[in-house]
Amino acid sequence: MNIAGNNLGFNGYTAAVAVVNKAINGITAANSLSITVTVTGPLNTTVVLEGYRTRYTPREP
Repeated sequence: MNIAGNNLGFNGYTAAVAVVNKAINGITAANSLSITVTVTGPLNTTVVLEGYRTRYTPREP
């Protein structure tokens, strides 16, 4: 549904999001995240999108 409560017609789809700390290319796990979005459609087709987010500014003391 959209913000106005209208059905957008995506019946039969499910989505899941997983966010975990994960070290990548010398960046520690404390400073980077792995984000995985999994969507399954009504014909049991699954699409997975994976991305990373890193800290780009130092923490304040």
